Amino acid sequence: MKNIHIGKIIYAHLLQDGHSVSWLARKINCERTKIYRIFNSENIDTDILERICIALNYNFFLCLSNAIVINDEQNVSKNYTLACKYCNKSMRN
Repeated sequence: MKNIHIGKIIYAHLLQDGHSVSWLARKINCERTKIYRIFNSENIDTDILERICIALNYNFFLCLSNAIVINDEQNVSKNYTLACKYCNKSMRN
């Protein structure tokens, strides 16, 4: 799952929704500098991600879970990806 940059995905959704960094910081009760660190991070604490999901009304956990490689009984990898509802692009970089 190293191909997913959750911070970039969150940032894209924030911009698409027309919200500011200050707005998100207030909604999840943290400082703006932490929001910028989230945008630059490929991974995120699940508690913070949950608060962001609620604030932006979008389940970012789906982005992550749909990109997990699952092995079937014959040890063949299957990739499951989800397209972003805003830009219709794959959630992988």
